[in-house]
Amino acid sequence: MSSALKQIFLMIRVNLGSLPRRVWISLSMVLSVALVVAVLAGFLAMARGFEAALQGTGSPGIAVILGGGP
Repeated sequence: MSSALKQIFLMIRVNLGSLPRRVWISLSMVLSVALVVAVLAGFLAMARGFEAALQGTGSPGIAVILGGGP
């Protein structure tokens, strides 16, 4: 195994070993990322709903005439 690969595995082992000491920080990071993903999914769902609502409205026989400005 190469030296770089051994160092990578060693760093992973050290980081996983120290995880219990920083459990609250790790948990808050995981929850923060989950919250950001949930908000993004909510906005995307809302945009899809608005788009679907606008697709079903209107009639080709109705025109809106806007007056010119001053």
